Amino acid sequence: MHAYTQINIWGFAGGAPWQNSGGGGNYQCMVYDAEYNCHNSVSTTGFVAGGEYDTFSVGVFSSSAHKQNTPCSICHATTRSSTIMVPGKRSCPDNEWTFEYEGYLMSDHFSRDSRTTFECVDAEPEYVDGESADSQGALFLFNRALCNKGVPCPPYDSNKAITCVVCTKALRLKTPAALGAKKVSRTSPSDATVANR
Repeated sequence: MHAYTQINIWGFAGGAPWQNSGGGGNYQCMVYDAEYNCHNSVSTTGFVAGGEYDTFSVGVFSSSAHKQNTPCSICHATTRSSTIMVPGKRSCPDNEWTFEYEGYLMSDHFSRDSRTTFECVDAEPEYVDGESADSQGALFLFNRALCNKGVPCPPYDSNKAITCVVCTKALRLKTPAALGAKKVSRTSPSDATVANR
């Protein structure tokens, strides 16, 4: 990790189960301390399963990595402005982040013939006036956790719609020296270890 990078969220990789042809098509970094908004059960949805390495023993990763759950983090480059979307949360990582909106993690249905990206749709959605006909076009459905597929339950609940939050942080105009950061050479593992403590 670069010396000017902060980790804001530790989590586990999640996505639509490989057996499903539809649902969300991009991986998400799921939090371990999920928060819910609406406590009603939802039924017609996509699904989120935990991610795992499927790498076998081919001499690239260690053989012990095969079938292990995949960790992830959501990071902020301190020398750049950032926008993050955090699945499973209703609040920002800390008060240095600006809350933009909270919503629900949405995608198409798990049984479709192709996948869409997961999107964080505002909990108070707006509509296009005069377009309320059921045209069966591009659909947005809630997503639920698959508790027997690498997702910790609790805090996740297999019957409830997974939440999300969008947060921003402005660029702070400080020099690296003012940040107290030490630039790390990629060729010096020992220095990188010290810088990331």
